[in-house]
Amino acid sequence: MYINLKIRYKDNMRIIAGVGKNKNVIEAIDKVDFEVLTVESEDELVELLYNGFADAAIRGSLNSSKILAKLREKYPKKISRASLIDLNGRNFF
Repeated sequence: MYINLKIRYKDNMRIIAGVGKNKNVIEAIDKVDFEVLTVESEDELVELLYNGFADAAIRGSLNSSKILAKLREKYPKKISRASLIDLNGRNFF
């Protein structure tokens, strides 16, 4: 599953996506009409966010617990978790 983000400023945005063991993330990235930089580790994804390199991040197949733990180290009271679920063509948070 992928979400085709139609962002008004998409040409200026830097989006990163995590590619771990599940390489299907790469197939999903190939289906969007904007550039997405891939990263191989949770550390790399978080570092790019910390440094302001990325405007948005997609966890992809990286470990969510590791990413959230690292983000909470820097932003202890500002991190929440949400999931987007596609159920029979309907999206829910």
